[in-house]
Amino acid sequence: MKYSVGLQPPFSFSPFWYLIGLAVIVLAYVLWHLFGMTVRIKSPLRLDRLRRESMSRIDGIELAYQKGEIDTRAVYQQMSREVRRYTQTVTGWRTSSMVPDEMRALAAPEVGSLMQEYYRPEFAYHSEADPGSALQKGRQVVEAVHQFAVREKKAASKAAFRSRISMFTYKILQILPKGLKTGMIANIRKNTLKRIDRVENDCKTGEAEPHFLYLNLRTEVRSFIRSMTGLPDDETAIRRLRGMLRPKFSTIAKDFYEPEFTCHSIHEVTFAIMKARELITKWV
Repeated sequence: MKYSVGLQPPFSFSPFWYLIGLAVIVLAYVLWHLFGMTVRIKSPLRLDRLRRESMSRIDGIELAYQKGEIDTRAVYQQMSREVRRYTQTVTGWRTSSMVPDEMRALAAPEVGSLMQEYYRPEFAYHSEADPGSALQKGRQVVEAVHQFAVREKKAASKAAFRSRISMFTYKILQILPKGLKTGMIANIRKNTLKRIDRVENDCKTGEAEPHFLYLNLRTEVRSFIRSMTGLPDDETAIRRLRGMLRPKFSTIAKDFYEPEFTCHSIHEVTFAIMKARELITKWV
Protein backbone atom coordinates (compact mmCIF):
# COMPACT_ATOMS: atom_id res chain seq x y z
CA MET A 1 0.00 0.00 0.00
CA LYS A 2 1.36 3.46 -0.90
CA TYR A 3 1.00 6.51 1.30
CA SER A 4 1.07 10.11 0.16
CA VAL A 5 2.50 11.35 3.47
CA GLY A 6 6.31 11.37 3.57
CA LEU A 7 7.65 10.48 7.02
CA GLN A 8 11.06 11.75 8.14
CA PRO A 9 13.36 9.01 9.45
CA PRO A 10 14.42 9.34 13.11
CA PHE A 11 17.48 11.57 13.87
CA SER A 12 17.78 12.81 10.32
CA PHE A 13 17.55 16.48 11.28
CA SER A 14 20.05 18.92 9.82
CA PRO A 15 23.30 19.42 11.84
CA PHE A 16 22.40 23.12 11.76
CA TRP A 17 19.76 22.59 14.44
CA TYR A 18 22.19 20.56 16.52
CA LEU A 19 24.64 23.46 16.47
CA ILE A 20 21.89 25.95 17.30
CA GLY A 21 20.92 23.89 20.35
CA LEU A 22 24.52 23.68 21.47
CA ALA A 23 24.97 27.44 21.05
CA VAL A 24 21.88 28.11 23.19
CA ILE A 25 23.26 25.88 25.97
CA VAL A 26 26.64 27.63 25.88
CA LEU A 27 25.02 31.08 25.88
CA ALA A 28 22.83 30.19 28.85
CA TYR A 29 25.86 28.92 30.75
CA VAL A 30 27.89 32.05 30.03
CA LEU A 31 25.05 34.40 31.02
CA TRP A 32 24.44 32.46 34.23
CA HIS A 33 28.06 32.90 35.27
CA LEU A 34 28.16 36.54 34.21
CA PHE A 35 25.25 37.33 36.49
CA GLY A 36 26.81 35.15 39.17
CA MET A 37 29.92 37.35 39.14
CA THR A 38 28.06 40.45 40.30
CA VAL A 39 28.63 39.51 43.95
CA ARG A 40 32.42 39.52 43.50
CA ILE A 41 32.36 43.00 41.97
CA LYS A 42 31.97 44.38 45.50
CA SER A 43 35.50 43.31 46.54
CA PRO A 44 37.14 46.62 45.45
CA LEU A 45 34.93 48.41 48.01
CA ARG A 46 36.65 46.47 50.81
CA LEU A 47 40.04 47.31 49.34
CA ASP A 48 39.11 50.98 49.23
CA ARG A 49 38.10 50.88 52.89
CA LEU A 50 41.41 49.26 53.86
CA ARG A 51 43.29 51.94 51.93
CA ARG A 52 41.44 54.76 53.72
CA GLU A 53 42.11 53.16 57.10
CA SER A 54 45.82 52.83 56.34
CA MET A 55 46.02 56.45 55.15
CA SER A 56 44.33 57.53 58.36
CA ARG A 57 46.93 55.68 60.45
CA ILE A 58 49.72 57.34 58.47
CA ASP A 59 48.11 60.72 59.19
CA GLY A 60 48.21 59.76 62.86
CA ILE A 61 51.94 58.98 62.67
CA GLU A 62 52.56 62.34 60.99
CA LEU A 63 50.54 64.21 63.62
CA ALA A 64 52.42 62.47 66.45
CA TYR A 65 55.75 63.50 64.91
CA GLN A 66 54.62 67.13 64.46
CA LYS A 67 53.61 67.23 68.13
CA GLY A 68 57.02 65.90 69.15
CA GLU A 69 55.55 62.70 70.58
CA ILE A 70 57.80 60.46 68.43
CA ASP A 71 61.22 60.94 66.85
CA THR A 72 62.54 60.16 63.37
CA ARG A 73 63.44 56.58 64.22
CA ALA A 74 59.95 55.93 65.58
CA VAL A 75 58.42 57.38 62.39
CA TYR A 76 60.38 54.89 60.31
CA GLN A 77 59.55 52.00 62.64
CA GLN A 78 55.83 52.77 62.64
CA MET A 79 55.73 53.41 58.89
CA SER A 80 57.58 50.16 58.22
CA ARG A 81 55.07 48.22 60.31
CA GLU A 82 52.09 50.02 58.77
CA VAL A 83 53.12 49.48 55.15
CA ARG A 84 53.96 45.83 55.86
CA ARG A 85 50.67 45.29 57.69
CA TYR A 86 48.62 46.93 54.95
CA THR A 87 50.38 45.05 52.16
CA GLN A 88 49.94 41.72 53.93
CA THR A 89 46.25 42.41 54.57
CA VAL A 90 45.36 43.24 50.97
CA THR A 91 47.68 40.81 49.17
CA GLY A 92 48.12 37.89 51.55
CA TRP A 93 51.92 38.11 51.34
CA ARG A 94 53.78 37.50 54.62
CA THR A 95 55.46 40.89 54.47
CA SER A 96 55.89 41.09 58.26
CA SER A 97 58.84 38.69 58.02
CA MET A 98 60.11 39.49 54.50
CA VAL A 99 63.24 41.33 53.44
CA PRO A 100 63.02 43.87 50.56
CA ASP A 101 64.36 41.48 47.92
CA GLU A 102 61.65 38.94 48.76
CA MET A 103 59.00 41.62 48.27
CA ARG A 104 60.44 42.56 44.89
CA ALA A 105 60.27 38.89 43.91
CA LEU A 106 56.52 39.02 44.54
CA ALA A 107 56.10 41.76 41.92
CA ALA A 108 56.07 44.49 44.58
CA PRO A 109 59.12 46.63 43.70
CA GLU A 110 57.59 49.76 45.26
CA VAL A 111 57.20 48.08 48.65
CA GLY A 112 60.64 46.47 48.45
CA SER A 113 62.34 49.74 47.57
CA LEU A 114 60.61 51.64 50.36
CA MET A 115 61.45 48.97 52.91
CA GLN A 116 65.10 49.16 51.85
CA GLU A 117 65.00 52.85 52.67
CA TYR A 118 63.42 52.15 56.06
CA TYR A 119 65.87 49.53 57.26
CA ARG A 120 68.83 51.74 58.21
CA PRO A 121 66.90 54.59 59.92
CA GLU A 122 64.70 52.06 61.70
CA PHE A 123 67.61 50.39 63.50
CA ALA A 124 70.11 53.25 63.76
CA TYR A 125 70.42 55.18 67.04
CA HIS A 126 71.06 58.42 65.17
CA SER A 127 69.74 59.19 61.72
CA GLU A 128 69.55 62.12 59.36
CA ALA A 129 66.67 60.55 57.44
CA ASP A 130 63.77 62.76 56.42
CA PRO A 131 60.51 61.70 58.16
CA GLY A 132 58.47 63.85 55.77
CA SER A 133 59.83 61.94 52.80
CA ALA A 134 59.14 58.62 54.52
CA LEU A 135 55.53 59.61 55.18
CA GLN A 136 55.04 60.78 51.61
CA LYS A 137 56.55 57.65 50.12
CA GLY A 138 54.56 55.52 52.51
CA ARG A 139 51.35 57.02 51.17
CA GLN A 140 52.56 56.38 47.63
CA VAL A 141 53.21 52.75 48.46
CA VAL A 142 49.75 52.30 50.00
CA GLU A 143 48.23 53.71 46.82
CA ALA A 144 50.44 51.53 44.61
CA VAL A 145 49.62 48.39 46.59
CA HIS A 146 45.93 49.27 46.44
CA GLN A 147 46.02 49.54 42.65
CA PHE A 148 48.06 46.35 42.46
CA ALA A 149 45.56 44.45 44.66
CA VAL A 150 42.56 45.68 42.62
CA ARG A 151 44.17 44.48 39.40
CA GLU A 152 45.12 41.18 41.02
CA LYS A 153 41.53 40.57 42.08
CA LYS A 154 40.25 41.41 38.62
CA ALA A 155 42.77 39.01 37.10
CA ALA A 156 41.78 36.30 39.59
CA SER A 157 38.08 36.79 38.81
CA LYS A 158 38.81 36.57 35.09
CA ALA A 159 40.86 33.40 35.58
CA ALA A 160 38.14 31.78 37.69
CA PHE A 161 35.49 32.63 35.11
CA ARG A 162 37.61 31.29 32.25
CA SER A 163 38.28 28.14 34.26
CA ARG A 164 34.56 27.39 34.54
CA ILE A 165 34.02 28.07 30.86
CA SER A 166 36.96 25.80 30.00
CA MET A 167 35.55 22.97 32.10
CA PHE A 168 32.21 23.33 30.36
CA THR A 169 34.02 23.31 27.00
CA TYR A 170 35.79 20.10 27.98
CA LYS A 171 32.47 18.43 28.79
CA ILE A 172 31.01 19.56 25.48
CA LEU A 173 34.02 18.15 23.61
CA GLN A 174 33.41 14.75 25.19
CA ILE A 175 29.96 14.41 23.62
CA LEU A 176 30.60 15.94 20.21
CA PRO A 177 30.94 13.75 17.12
CA LYS A 178 34.54 13.39 15.93
CA GLY A 179 34.23 15.85 13.05
CA LEU A 180 32.67 18.60 15.15
CA LYS A 181 35.12 17.91 18.00
CA THR A 182 38.11 18.33 15.69
CA GLY A 183 36.74 21.59 14.35
CA MET A 184 36.00 22.94 17.83
CA ILE A 185 39.50 22.09 19.08
CA ALA A 186 41.02 23.86 16.07
CA ASN A 187 38.88 26.92 16.85
CA ILE A 188 39.89 26.90 20.53
CA ARG A 189 43.55 26.68 19.54
CA LYS A 190 43.16 29.53 17.04
CA ASN A 191 41.41 31.84 19.51
CA THR A 192 43.92 31.06 22.27
CA LEU A 193 46.83 31.92 19.98
CA LYS A 194 45.08 35.18 19.04
CA ARG A 195 44.80 36.14 22.71
CA ILE A 196 48.46 35.27 23.22
CA ASP A 197 49.23 37.57 20.27
CA ARG A 198 47.43 40.37 22.13
CA VAL A 199 49.55 39.71 25.22
CA GLU A 200 52.65 39.95 23.04
CA ASN A 201 51.43 43.21 21.53
CA ASP A 202 50.81 44.66 25.02
CA CYS A 203 54.31 43.50 25.93
CA LYS A 204 55.83 45.39 23.00
CA THR A 205 53.84 48.57 23.57
CA GLY A 206 54.25 48.58 27.36
CA GLU A 207 50.49 48.57 27.98
CA ALA A 208 50.91 46.57 31.20
CA GLU A 209 53.58 45.54 33.70
CA PRO A 210 55.34 42.18 33.21
CA HIS A 211 53.55 40.64 36.18
CA PHE A 212 50.08 41.31 34.79
CA LEU A 213 51.09 40.31 31.28
CA TYR A 214 52.19 37.01 32.75
CA LEU A 215 48.90 36.58 34.63
CA ASN A 216 46.99 36.98 31.34
CA LEU A 217 49.32 34.50 29.66
CA ARG A 218 48.94 32.02 32.50
CA THR A 219 45.16 32.22 32.24
CA GLU A 220 45.33 31.41 28.51
CA VAL A 221 47.56 28.38 29.02
CA ARG A 222 45.58 26.99 31.94
CA SER A 223 42.26 27.55 30.18
CA PHE A 224 43.47 25.77 27.05
CA ILE A 225 44.78 22.76 28.98
CA ARG A 226 41.59 22.57 31.06
CA SER A 227 39.48 22.67 27.88
CA MET A 228 41.51 19.80 26.43
CA THR A 229 41.87 17.62 29.55
CA GLY A 230 39.47 18.79 32.27
CA LEU A 231 42.41 19.09 34.69
CA PRO A 232 42.18 21.53 37.63
CA ASP A 233 43.93 24.91 37.58
CA ASP A 234 46.54 24.07 40.21
CA GLU A 235 49.88 22.32 40.66
CA THR A 236 48.27 18.86 40.55
CA ALA A 237 47.69 19.37 36.83
CA ILE A 238 51.42 18.91 36.14
CA ARG A 239 51.55 15.57 37.93
CA ARG A 240 48.41 14.40 36.20
CA LEU A 241 49.72 15.50 32.80
CA ARG A 242 52.73 13.26 33.36
CA GLY A 243 50.34 10.47 34.31
CA MET A 244 48.57 10.98 30.99
CA LEU A 245 51.89 10.27 29.24
CA ARG A 246 52.39 13.93 28.33
CA PRO A 247 55.78 14.60 29.98
CA LYS A 248 56.87 17.10 27.31
CA PHE A 249 53.78 19.25 27.76
CA SER A 250 54.00 19.02 31.55
CA THR A 251 57.58 20.33 31.40
CA ILE A 252 56.59 23.30 29.22
CA ALA A 253 53.51 24.07 31.33
CA LYS A 254 55.17 23.71 34.74
CA ASP A 255 55.89 27.41 35.36
CA PHE A 256 52.31 28.35 34.44
CA TYR A 257 51.06 26.30 37.40
CA GLU A 258 53.57 27.47 40.02
CA PRO A 259 51.47 29.62 42.42
CA GLU A 260 54.22 32.16 43.22
CA PHE A 261 55.98 32.23 39.84
CA THR A 262 55.77 35.48 37.90
CA CYS A 263 57.70 37.61 35.43
CA HIS A 264 59.62 40.72 36.41
CA SER A 265 60.90 41.84 33.02
CA ILE A 266 59.79 42.09 29.41
CA HIS A 267 62.47 39.53 28.54
CA GLU A 268 60.91 36.99 30.91
CA VAL A 269 57.45 37.65 29.49
CA THR A 270 58.76 37.20 25.93
CA PHE A 271 60.26 33.84 26.89
CA ALA A 272 56.98 32.79 28.56
CA ILE A 273 55.04 33.77 25.41
CA MET A 274 57.35 31.56 23.35
CA LYS A 275 56.72 28.61 25.69
CA ALA A 276 52.96 29.20 25.65
CA ARG A 277 52.86 29.26 21.87
CA GLU A 278 54.89 26.06 21.67
CA LEU A 279 52.51 24.26 24.02
CA ILE A 280 49.33 25.41 22.29
CA THR A 281 50.63 24.79 18.77
CA LYS A 282 52.04 21.32 19.42
CA TRP A 283 49.22 20.06 21.63
CA VAL A 284 47.59 16.95 20.11
